[in-house]
Amino acid sequence: MLYGFSGLPGAGKTLNAVKFTCEESMFQGRQRYYNGVPLLFFDYAVCDSFKGWFYGVFMPSTDNQLIHKKVKRIHKEDRYAELDDFPFLAHEYEKHQPFALWLKWIKRCYPASALKDIRDVCTMLEIPEHELTFSHVEHLNLHWIQFDNPHKWHELPHESVIVIDEIQDIWGTRSAGASVPKAVEEYATHRHKGFDLVLISQDFRDCDVFIRRRIGNHKHYLNYGLKYLKVWEDHKLIPTDDSKALWRLGSKKIAKDSRFFGVYLSAVLHTHKPKLPRKVKLALYVAVFAFCAMAGGITYVVNRLTVDSPEVAVNESATQSETATLTDNSNSLADTDFKLFTPRVDSLPFTAPVFDDRIAQGELSIPQLFCYATDIASCKCFTQQGTRYNVTQSQCLNIAQFGSFNYFKNQDKRTR
Repeated sequence: MLYGFSGLPGAGKTLNAVKFTCEESMFQGRQRYYNGVPLLFFDYAVCDSFKGWFYGVFMPSTDNQLIHKKVKRIHKEDRYAELDDFPFLAHEYEKHQPFALWLKWIKRCYPASALKDIRDVCTMLEIPEHELTFSHVEHLNLHWIQFDNPHKWHELPHESVIVIDEIQDIWGTRSAGASVPKAVEEYATHRHKGFDLVLISQDFRDCDVFIRRRIGNHKHYLNYGLKYLKVWEDHKLIPTDDSKALWRLGSKKIAKDSRFFGVYLSAVLHTHKPKLPRKVKLALYVAVFAFCAMAGGITYVVNRLTVDSPEVAVNESATQSETATLTDNSNSLADTDFKLFTPRVDSLPFTAPVFDDRIAQGELSIPQLFCYATDIASCKCFTQQGTRYNVTQSQCLNIAQFGSFNYFKNQDKRTR
């Protein structure tokens, strides 16, 4: 079958194509060939090279800024670092264990069934894992093999799995009447030789129509924030430029699989910075606006209550009367009975004994509560002066939801 993976740079198309080729059960035990994926660490030949050691072992372990700057200059020359660029690393490179590097990525990325095959080899040979060599497991076909000429893909061993990246640069669109190239024509009979091809392109509209028409499974990827991707999938080529068709097809959100980060060099040379989708940005703006609006609304209501309700203050004579009651012939706070301020009902602050005389005289300047809850675990109450007032969580939620009846407030004219 022809499998198509598409998406803009940084959208995860190559990573997911590599992931699919590793994990697809139908590919297990078959030889895997690839073209166009730079410095893939599933390739033992890559691991057993200076480039493999430099980018797979040395670079992840060094913080030397001079080396990092030099590597950036080398990449700007459109090439990779060689031993000639860093001759002083020759001694360190001699200690390199390529099989350990290769096995690290195999164990990190491959499914459990493949790792079981490796353990079975150890069992049959009666050796521990650290004594394994590549020759012991080569027959398992867990390694990938690079082939240089994509135009000769059909000459690879039958029943191979073949991964080709950036095929629009290999088999682009043809002018009307132009003859079909041999390599393209072979796609029509690829199943006769048992081939499965995983083709990767930024946009299949830029590829030969002969290939496009034969894609049997297409996945299209779009960056969806820093950790996620949106993916569309169909059993035929997806019209990625048709928004209505994409909407009808429907997409799903998947997480970027961090196990595959760094398995090929794209992650090192990567310059694309993931951006939040426009819809996600809009949702964040709306959430911030809603929070500010809610906070402003609460402040406004509390201030209105403060303005509309008389302050808990009385005239001089009432103050003198209360002071006499509270102090019991003493001007010292030490003699004050603070029980007078303790409400008989927690959620009704005006039931404190200190307000008994005021209520009896028909005065209305008594504490009132305003409560609000942002969720079931967060509820707060304030007085009309804007001060916090503590009640139990259940009482707070009850007042926030149903309000609190003021037994002594004058009847509103509209209700008479």
